[in-house]
Amino acid sequence: MLTVRVGAGRYFARVRLAEDPTGRQPSNEVSVLVGQPDLPSVPTRPLVLVDGTTVTLNWTNTFEGGEPTGVDLLVDGMAPIPLGRVSAASFVNAPVGPHTVRLRAWAASGASAASEAVTLTVPGTCTAPAPPTWFSIGREGRRLTARWEPGDTGAAATEYWITAEGLGVYPTGGARLASGEVPPGTYRIWVQAVNRCGASGLSAIRTVTVP
Repeated sequence: MLTVRVGAGRYFARVRLAEDPTGRQPSNEVSVLVGQPDLPSVPTRPLVLVDGTTVTLNWTNTFEGGEPTGVDLLVDGMAPIPLGRVSAASFVNAPVGPHTVRLRAWAASGASAASEAVTLTVPGTCTAPAPPTWFSIGREGRRLTARWEPGDTGAAATEYWITAEGLGVYPTGGARLASGEVPPGTYRIWVQAVNRCGASGLSAIRTVTVP
């Protein structure tokens, strides 16, 4: 540890080994603000899931500026909703209709800019999930492994169905990964998200040839 007295200002600190006289292998750089306030940095774009009138948001707080004390939820047409220093929130009986939501971090020094906006719709009735995203398939010999993520918005899924054309439909429960050996051939494969209201549309369709 090292203690250094400095005046007010912003400093950029690195550490390197004394045995490295070239100085070519320093640590990562750390920004330090001394004696003056610094606004918090912007939270990441929230991931939103809607199930009937229940809305759930998840995001990541960032620390590129001052340390945040809390987070505000910004909904178009509404006053800011203080959430505290959290990275997830859930609301029941949300107002029906389309909404655009953003997040901002705040501290005693002030508030950050707003995060990237997400538009969601609260239908007030039961709806099927959105199609899964980031669907990919890897092959090792005759074993295929499929992975995917839930849709960015829409109703929550309770399970997933993966379809291999010519082989069948395979439920995976809530897992977002499926793996198994298949006979030689060429297959078109996709996945759907499912809840009590029905199945989503198809994900991206991947074509895989197994020799």
